[in-house]
Amino acid sequence: VFGPDVQAVVPYQELAALNRQVSQAQTVLSAVAVGAMVIAATTIFLAMYGSVSDRRRDLAILRALGASRQRILAIVLVECVVVSVLGAIFGVAGGIAGALGVGSAITDASNVQVIVQTSLIEPALALAMVVLGLLAGLVPATLGARGDVAGQLAPI
Repeated sequence: VFGPDVQAVVPYQELAALNRQVSQAQTVLSAVAVGAMVIAATTIFLAMYGSVSDRRRDLAILRALGASRQRILAIVLVECVVVSVLGAIFGVAGGIAGALGVGSAITDASNVQVIVQTSLIEPALALAMVVLGLLAGLVPATLGARGDVAGQLAPI
């Protein structure tokens, strides 16, 4: 009745193998996410360092007009937080949109329904990215706050 290409399988064994593969894929994707966060924090650091370096004269003018070192530090750190919050919002939204798009493509191609679920990990990752962005901005903010006012204003 059955040809030589027919094979009998135990469904729970096949599902267990599939679950192992999905688990491995999740581990790889988690590692990629951590790597992306490190790269994003490095990018924020470099951008803020360049921004503070380019604006040393502006920051010196603010100091000469009476802004305290703490005020300059706060200005630069608020900029870091704003950049980090926007990056986290767009990153999470882009990740969810990408997952929905890939899930839809897989469903269309294979008739296997892929359900994309969000969890509390996305807001936690977004918060972690904001904290990383704030930490990445500490050195540039400190350099901007400690800048030499007279030295920056002298070459007019």
